[in-house]
Amino acid sequence: MRLHLALCLWCAADLAAVDAQQSNCITKWMTPGDTLATPDKSSSTDNHVKLPRISNIRAVSFWLNINSVQDAFGWDYILDARPGLSSGWIANKYGRMNIGSNWNVKYYTYENEQASRLWAMPVYDKWVFVYAQADYAFTEEITLLTRYSENEDLAAKVASFTLWDVALTQQQIEQLAGGGKLTVQPINEFVADQADLSASTWPTPDGAFVATIQRGTGSATGNLAAEVGLPACIECHTPGCGETLEAEPTAVVSGSLTLSGISAAGAFASEAVLQDAVARVADVPADAVTITGVRSVQRRRALRRRLEASTVVVDYEVEATNSETVARKLADATPSVFDGAIQSAAAAAGVEATFADVKTEELSAEELSAESADSDEDDASAAKTASVTLIASVTAGICCLAAAAVMVKRALLARRGKKKTPAVVEPELPRGAAVVLAYAQPLASIKERAMVEVAHTAAEKEAVPSGYGGMGVAPESEYGGMGVIAPEPSQEGEYDPEC
Repeated sequence: MRLHLALCLWCAADLAAVDAQQSNCITKWMTPGDTLATPDKSSSTDNHVKLPRISNIRAVSFWLNINSVQDAFGWDYILDARPGLSSGWIANKYGRMNIGSNWNVKYYTYENEQASRLWAMPVYDKWVFVYAQADYAFTEEITLLTRYSENEDLAAKVASFTLWDVALTQQQIEQLAGGGKLTVQPINEFVADQADLSASTWPTPDGAFVATIQRGTGSATGNLAAEVGLPACIECHTPGCGETLEAEPTAVVSGSLTLSGISAAGAFASEAVLQDAVARVADVPADAVTITGVRSVQRRRALRRRLEASTVVVDYEVEATNSETVARKLADATPSVFDGAIQSAAAAAGVEATFADVKTEELSAEELSAESADSDEDDASAAKTASVTLIASVTAGICCLAAAAVMVKRALLARRGKKKTPAVVEPELPRGAAVVLAYAQPLASIKERAMVEVAHTAAEKEAVPSGYGGMGVAPESEYGGMGVIAPEPSQEGEYDPEC
């Protein structure tokens, strides 16, 4: 088995949707009381919440946990919006839901890190997200956990109660049921963190509204962190509500296993076993491991290149807060450690026969830390900068050569002009052609040099005294009837430009 391990740190959540990289999370729950006045439940106390008068209510949403122990009366109201909403009650009637015709209600639980639709209510001792949408907008003093006449109360815990002036979409409802917050702002919300049982008041975080708590036996507040079946953070929409938490990136360790002695179909059918085996080696819960892929690979012998039995590659990811520790455990594990983990996981699942021949053949690991990832980015940036610098240097060199060629040519043409050279029209060359001209055109061709030698030899033989002082030096003459003056060779380095 081969283990290719890489530690990759990234943010699993979309932090751009969280203001200032922070989340305002509800941390408390509240209950006004258990409603029981006598042990035999023959009488009850009125323990509930009455909201102030609020206008333009179109929908409400809240987190609710109904106690399994209630009083002996048949009707227990979750809320009542009468008379503003004429048929606006939601109640538990003898163990079955009874809902007024003006409400459309949906229920959700939070399981396996996601919101799941709940079709049967009521459920007890379990957190449920409730969304209730009215047929029309109304104005009323909603009573929570009681009838509008403030009797027939329900014993339950509440984490929040939010009022909306618009009907929410299905996607928005599911987002709220998953603990998120919307870009749509509610009318306001009541958060259990602000509930003051000693004063029997429950203000909104901004203080715009204050609800009245009718509390009795068993009234209490508690921490949501100790509860189960809730998102890690139930975000509230009002600034300053709940506890402000820094958004933390989710660390993930990714790797792959190459298994022999099992087919791809067998591995795919036993993903839970492989998930459990990796979790045992990494020392994390099984649900922290995700199998991301299973594929078959053909192996060959190194020397004779003969085909051997196919192997199976299993890709996985491990989510962990202590990702560096998890990565080190997986990297340091020996083949026998993985063998033992796989056999133990197979035995626990009752599929020992499927994994009886599975063996660990090789084990290699590579850890990529956040620092090394940053270093790789720096190296890539440096390489890119070096490439740009090299291109600029080559371009500058070509420009220097082109400039030198032009300067040499102009100097030669200037010298020829002093010898009564006929006017020469210099053609306009395309960019870059000057460089080619500088190397392709010599200072004097072989033919020209030969004609110069012949002219000088003839002049020495004739040696006619003249206006040159009878020194036997003939004047420079035109040769070949071509009207071309032999150019003088330039001194070395005379026309080298500074580049």
